[in-house]
Amino acid sequence: MNLLIPDDILSASEMSEADLKLEIAIILYKREKISAGKACEWLGLNLIEF
Repeated sequence: MNLLIPDDILSASEMSEADLKLEIAIILYKREKISAGKACEWLGLNLIEF
């Protein structure tokens, strides 16, 4: 699945695409919807970076 976020929404959030992905991953992790490992895999980060 791909999610398209319009440029005006991204601009309004004052976040980069990478920052928005990180924010989404953190929210999903905090809500226990994904594991830390899955978030790291998606973001291309190691556990310490996440």
